[in-house]
Amino acid sequence: MAQESLVTDISELTLQVRSENKEELDNLLILLEKKIDNDEMPKANEILRYHDSDKKIKRPPNSIIIYTNQIGKFGLLNIVRNFCEKNGINKQKLVPISKKLSKILWEDLSSEHQNFFEELALKVNVEHKKLYPNYKYAVRKRKVCTTYKQYDFKTKTDDSSLPLDEQVEESYEDSMSSSTKATENKLTEKQDELDELILDSSDDEN
Repeated sequence: MAQESLVTDISELTLQVRSENKEELDNLLILLEKKIDNDEMPKANEILRYHDSDKKIKRPPNSIIIYTNQIGKFGLLNIVRNFCEKNGINKQKLVPISKKLSKILWEDLSSEHQNFFEELALKVNVEHKKLYPNYKYAVRKRKVCTTYKQYDFKTKTDDSSLPLDEQVEESYEDSMSSSTKATENKLTEKQDELDELILDSSDDEN
């Protein structure tokens, strides 16, 4: 029951952010679309994080995660942060509100601009294979916690060691919906087909 109340609370707060900051959010989307149209978005090799040898290699981000990171950098996280501070909302809700709001804004993007992120994800996947040819994705197994710690909602500090944009990314990876997973699977199938075409072309040349 408490979980349902929290989900409802996040949904209502997300709609409130959208309503109170509609003009600013609409301008944010316009700016994002202009950057895409003018070919001013990061390239595939810029999207990938380069890891030190002692760090775990991350899986290549899909189109939704790339979009979420970019729209966060364009100002979405600042808008939500200011909203939370203005209304005295605990910062623990900042990430789930940002994630839900980015999904709403994704639906407002034209199919052309959505396709940009899907195509960019394919290119990132190709670049990832070049950098880490032996990489294999391993599903993370999470421990099920049966005890719950009372959270003090008066505390407004966020003790996460991750930058906010990475918290949003981790949250997306952990709670990716079945529809998003299906989209990711389709992108993977497209990439496999592309790889086969490249191999066939190489064989023909030889």
